[in-house]
Amino acid sequence: MPIAKSLCFGIQSSGKSLTELANRKRLRDCAIIARAIFETLTNVLYLYASDRSVVQDMIDHAKSKLARDLKRDVQAGSVTMSIRNASFDEISSRPDNRRAIDRFTRRSGKEMRHWTDVSLSDRLDSIEKRFGTKVTTMLCCAFENYRFSSEVLHGTVYSICAQIGGTALGHPQSPEEFEHHTRENVYKLLLTHGASLGQSAIVLANDDTVDKIVRRVKAAQDEAIGCVLPADEGDDQ
Repeated sequence: MPIAKSLCFGIQSSGKSLTELANRKRLRDCAIIARAIFETLTNVLYLYASDRSVVQDMIDHAKSKLARDLKRDVQAGSVTMSIRNASFDEISSRPDNRRAIDRFTRRSGKEMRHWTDVSLSDRLDSIEKRFGTKVTTMLCCAFENYRFSSEVLHGTVYSICAQIGGTALGHPQSPEEFEHHTRENVYKLLLTHGASLGQSAIVLANDDTVDKIVRRVKAAQDEAIGCVLPADEGDDQ
């Protein structure tokens, strides 16, 4: 499935970023990149679990976005920035692009921003029905990061509290304890996402390109785990 292979190249790119950030113990940034990997991997599995119409929705969503990018307005307060490209009329008038734009335009005339109306939870249900509970168990573990990553993206005080371990009793009191807390959470994040990638590679093994990319990302994350895990804990593994 060509579209799934394209998404997996995105996973591969983000996987490299996650590995580099993990080696530097950048917990907040790791959470955001890990979420991108989780959502993309979920979409890959969902496409394989669905019929052709779902694949077409993702293709049409991309065509609609690409065309709309050539002519749009961005507003912040009283300031509006207009983006206009001379090729908009030609590209948007092509039959397949016009159909895609119409498909993702509401009756009010506003753009439908998301590629699917199916919730993430419902997508996971479809994945489980197609591939079984082993995959969704691993995805559920990775899903645990979703809450924290959302708060980081929205720039909340809670995200800072969670980052420094201030959301539970016995939070870090010294630089050494904070370092331990950070390494432990980056390790957990790598471990859960690595497990979801590994299980996904098993069920996607029939698609050789996708399988190789997913396994490659997991191998890189496994290597990063060895760099992140404190020496005394690594001896116990």
